[in-house]
Amino acid sequence: MGVLNDYFRAPGAEQAALVVDGGPLNHLDTVAGLEPDVVLGQLIGFVRDVEWHPGLSATTLVSDEDSEFEAWVCEFADDVRDTLADIPAADVPALARRWAGIEELATHTGEPLDLAPHLHELIALAARSRATGEHLYVWRSL
Repeated sequence: MGVLNDYFRAPGAEQAALVVDGGPLNHLDTVAGLEPDVVLGQLIGFVRDVEWHPGLSATTLVSDEDSEFEAWVCEFADDVRDTLADIPAADVPALARRWAGIEELATHTGEPLDLAPHLHELIALAARSRATGEHLYVWRSL
C-alpha cells in the first residue's frame, strides 16, 4: 500500500489541519502530488542547482497525529513554495525530463514519465499560494 499525497494551499496551519480526516480534494485548491521529502526534494535541488539532501523540501507536521484515517497534514517552508512558483514555464520541459530520470520515479516500461503537466499544475498552485499570502501544504494518507 502506498502513501497518497495531495498538495494544497491554505491561509494557515490551523485551517490546513482541518482537512486531515477527509483530505483536501473537492474542498480546496489541490494538486495530486508525489512524495514530498525525496521526490519533490530532488526537484527543488534541480531548480536551486544544489545536490539533494534530507530537509531540502522539509515539512512541518501541523495536524494531530490521531487521525482516524491514518492521515496527516504537513506545511512546507515558504522558500519551497517560492522556489516552485518561480520556475519559468520555458524551463518546465527540460526540468520535467530530468526529474523523471530520478531513481524513485523510474518506470518498469523503460519509458520516461511525462511530468510536465504535473509540474505546470504544481507551479501554478505554488504561485496562487504566494499571490494570496497563503502557505503550501501536503495531505498524506496511508
